Amino acid sequence: MATVDVVILAAGKGERLFSLTRGGSKGLLNIAGLSVLHRSLSFASELLPARIIVTTGHMAKEMQAGVESFQGSCEIEVVNSLRYQDGSLTGLKAAMTQMGPRNFFILNMDHIFPHPFAAECRKTTQQSEISIFCDQQRLLTPDDMKVCADTEGRPMRMGKRLETFTHGYIGITYVPQSQYESYREAVDRLLDSSRAPLNVEAVVDYLMDERKIRLEHVNPGTWYEIDSPDDVRRADYAIAHARGSFDRQVAPA
Repeated sequence: MATVDVVILAAGKGERLFSLTRGGSKGLLNIAGLSVLHRSLSFASELLPARIIVTTGHMAKEMQAGVESFQGSCEIEVVNSLRYQDGSLTGLKAAMTQMGPRNFFILNMDHIFPHPFAAECRKTTQQSEISIFCDQQRLLTPDDMKVCADTEGRPMRMGKRLETFTHGYIGITYVPQSQYESYREAVDRLLDSSRAPLNVEAVVDYLMDERKIRLEHVNPGTWYEIDSPDDVRRADYAIAHARGSFDRQVAPA
């Protein structure tokens, strides 16, 4: 398998969870005995990276402490984005600047996946195109990121407001080193423009116009996005009764 880094986007406020966080970070919320941040770091470790880079912004010092308390098997760095309120793209730009040209995965911190799914994700490192991970098993809500693919399975458009769509994006992107510069240039163009919102999905949508994106159709099993108090309660109960599928498979060093 190719050597990879993993970028975890963890800078946001999570305002819909303020009733639980009291204004703190959603990354520090406890889900079945582990914080959301530690669950994300644990899944990232299953991708067997050389390095994990966590982007922070809101409650940066507390998130830094959360990262430092994680017992991992690879190098973990933290990059703080002072402009995090402008969107996740600012943190990703800082992470890419620190990382340099590499193969890398991008993960949303608040997406919790069963650990066996990481093995399927690792297979994508054999691809030479930028890959977005999508499924068709869910009933998508207005807040879900949607993808419209053509009849050949090539993604054509991405956005939450798409009226016509074929897949749901699950918050994982893989960028091979051969496409690093194309991806970085798209990030820079969007940051220099007035286009909104400045989120990482906008980069994918931008590059779809140049047909530089492939769709990785996956079935990750049951997974959880932590956006609301109901999401927290649902995930906490289900993961506590999941018999180990959300537990770490890779032993810490």
